[in-house]
Amino acid sequence: MTQSSAPQPDAKTSELSERVFATNGRFTPSFSVIAGTIGAALLGAGVYQLWVIEPPLASASPLVALGGIGIGICLWFGRVNETAVAVGEAGVAVEDGAHTKRIPWSAINSVARKGQKVIVQSKATSLTFNSGANPWATLLLASEAKKRLNQTLQLTPLEQEKQGQVGAHGSCRSLVNTRVLP
Repeated sequence: MTQSSAPQPDAKTSELSERVFATNGRFTPSFSVIAGTIGAALLGAGVYQLWVIEPPLASASPLVALGGIGIGICLWFGRVNETAVAVGEAGVAVEDGAHTKRIPWSAINSVARKGQKVIVQSKATSLTFNSGANPWATLLLASEAKKRLNQTLQLTPLEQEKQGQVGAHGSCRSLVNTRVLP
């Protein structure tokens, strides 16, 4: 009788898989676009009144200041915090570049949506990510929440149209030696 030289998997080792969706780098929240547009218009009007018209108008300096504040708001708040969202057998995870927060399926109390924010809550913590920046993660989370938790996540009509196309997006990642508490 011959014995296999291949290492046998340890009984304690478990391999889980998840689909990771990188945040869309081109996504900009709508409030940021509005603040930037208004700021640019005010800045342009202020510059025109200050340097083009003779004599400069008294309202020019406040317009330049308000325009700069509007553009600053756009630049400061115009990016989403998460870099990736993972949904899989180990639960739901949100990565911010340096840290990963994960909630296993067994600990999830609710999955909800408020505007463009998707909120996954447990007793101890909650995860929040932007559905506009992570549309495919939102769709996979909706289908997994329905299967695993019997909860429905409200989807927009456009998201409902794309629901069958999730498999073509994101990358698959294996989590070896990951312990998920029941």
